[in-house]
Amino acid sequence: MPLCEIYPDARLFSKALSFANDLKISFYDALIVAAAVLAECDILWTEDLQHGRRVGDLVIRNLF
Repeated sequence: MPLCEIYPDARLFSKALSFANDLKISFYDALIVAAAVLAECDILWTEDLQHGRRVGDLVIRNLF
């Protein structure tokens, strides 16, 4: 899969604000989720979010 670059812009911040409110997560975690969604990632590996949670087509996985 080719690398995808996501830059901070109004679309990213708007999506992050929406995710923070809808998912009840911190804004900074929501920025990470929003960037992964905009990059069309399938899996987001993190230790800070709930394992198995889905955000659209994105699946959150926790290594621990």
